Parts: sequence; structure tokens; C-alpha cells
Amino acid sequence: MPLFNTLVFAFLAALHLYWALGNKAAPAALPAHPDGRLVLRPGRGLTLLVAAGLLVFAGLSAAGAGWLPLPFPASWVRAGNAAVAVLLLLRVVGDFRYVGLSKRVTGTSFATNDTRYYTPLCLLLALSTLLGLLHFAS
Repeated sequence: MPLFNTLVFAFLAALHLYWALGNKAAPAALPAHPDGRLVLRPGRGLTLLVAAGLLVFAGLSAAGAGWLPLPFPASWVRAGNAAVAVLLLLRVVGDFRYVGLSKRVTGTSFATNDTRYYTPLCLLLALSTLLGLLHFAS
């Protein structure tokens, strides 16, 4: 499962980098109000920050599997992967309005994609990360 996580995080980092370089994200990739107005309009800097974070997640996944040597103690890599799992589980729960299982705004294209793809992917990544932690802790 670390290979899956590493590839997905790397792909998502590349996608965010693509968007940061001036290519518009599809409207269905961003939460929207019921009237269609976007909840947020992330600029280049924030999109680059998300891309960097996703790249760190990919690196932590690869390092946890032993594929990427890092100049950090293994306990730091395990703690980093645990933090990734917690963040993903928080994303699954959501913000009680626009994202995750707790969302109340459901009539937008983002909400549909969130229910079908984004939230299940976050849950799969979180569970995979937790399984990796259990496997590599021994």
C-alpha cells in the first residue's frame, strides 16, 4: 500500500503544481456555495503550498516503506505518517459544511465529486497509511 499512497500523493502534488502554474482547476475541484460561487479562490502561493505538502506526504510514505532514506530518525517518519493519517481522517469527517462526510451543502458538482471520489480516496489513503504504520512498526 505504500506504493499506492506514494503514487497518489505524487500525482496530486503534480496536479496542484500544474494548477499553480496558471492552469485553472475544474470548478468541480473546489467547494462551492449552493448558488455556485466558490467558497475559496486559492492563489498561486496556497496552491504551491498544497503541492509541497502533498509531496512531503509522498516522501513520508516512501520513507516509511524504506524506499527513501531521510536524515531523520525512523520515529520521526512514523510520527509524520501518523500525522498524515490523522489529517486525512479529519478530511474524511469534513468541515460540517462543504467537505467530507459531514457536509451539508450537497447540490454542487464539487459535493457530488467529494462524495463519490475525494472523501473515499482520503479514507483509503488514511487506512493505507495506518496499515503501513502497523506493518513497518514491527
